[in-house]
Amino acid sequence: MQRRFRLINYVVLLIVAMLVIAAFVLIFGTKDKIIEAPGQVMPVEYDVVRAGLDGVIEAVYVSPGQTVRKGDSLFKLATPDLNLAASQAAIELKMTEVNLAKITEEYDNLMKSESFETQSDFANLYQAKRAAEIAEKRYERAESLFVKGFISSEDRDDRLLDFELSQSYYLSLKERANLLEKRYLLQIKEQKDKVELARQKYEHATSKLGGVTAVAPITGEILTSNLDELLGRKVGLGEAVLEIGDCTQMNFIAEVAEADMPLVRPNQEARIFINAYPHRRFRTFPATVVRISPLPRQTDGGVTYQTVLLIEDCRVSPDSSSILLKPGLLGKAEIIIERDVRILKIILEKAD
Repeated sequence: MQRRFRLINYVVLLIVAMLVIAAFVLIFGTKDKIIEAPGQVMPVEYDVVRAGLDGVIEAVYVSPGQTVRKGDSLFKLATPDLNLAASQAAIELKMTEVNLAKITEEYDNLMKSESFETQSDFANLYQAKRAAEIAEKRYERAESLFVKGFISSEDRDDRLLDFELSQSYYLSLKERANLLEKRYLLQIKEQKDKVELARQKYEHATSKLGGVTAVAPITGEILTSNLDELLGRKVGLGEAVLEIGDCTQMNFIAEVAEADMPLVRPNQEARIFINAYPHRRFRTFPATVVRISPLPRQTDGGVTYQTVLLIEDCRVSPDSSSILLKPGLLGKAEIIIERDVRILKIILEKAD
């Protein structure tokens, strides 16, 4: 009986001691004040490759998980309509260039020969000018001879009339030549404008041909898994085809609850727990808050704000450099709001 009473005393003392220790820890103990938010792992550098034009995927040059460098070929689009448009634009450009060359040649020949076709005959501007100059000299000589009394006034008047007719004919030809030159210059300008327009149309058509073969916008890993299903698929301009991410640096995209959002600030420290790697067996992943989305999102858990946390070390184990976190892994983030807070204070705040 005495032994049993002694055992009861020991149990009571042990319970009292545990309560005292618990009370001491509760009153004087501290822990980090945190908020929890679910989320997933995503690469820091991430891009979606979209179709540059309407077409059908006829070849895929990469495989899931393959590492590619910026500028590497990813897939090829068959675009028969675009090829036809480019061919038509090339033909149109060639025709306008030929027409420009023809008009320019006609103009150059006109300027070199100074001749053009009149309504009745083939007139030469140079010859008309020379004839007017000769008629002028003959008239001047006739005027001199008339003053000296060697010829009559009728002969002088005949020379004057010849000069006036020659001069008038030359000036009329010159005026028509000027009009013809202006017409050619106007035609050349219009044809040059047509050539430039055709060239722009051709360059626009051929520039789209660059989108036939899509290239990697960044260096990273192919994250899309169902690449075999892409062959023969019809895609539209801007449609997402595959995803690329640099898996050497990772973010954790956390969905912070609306009520917790005012407590989150950039540069706050955090701990990331990944469901696939229980922290007791592996480890937690230290992270830092980078940015908080200013716009809310409606999720199954209510209104949340996407918060980006940069994971400082993506290695699953500190002893391994080859096993890294993968995009899409789910987990939760513990964002440290305040360090070494009294446990009693945290309990009271939650009770409020």
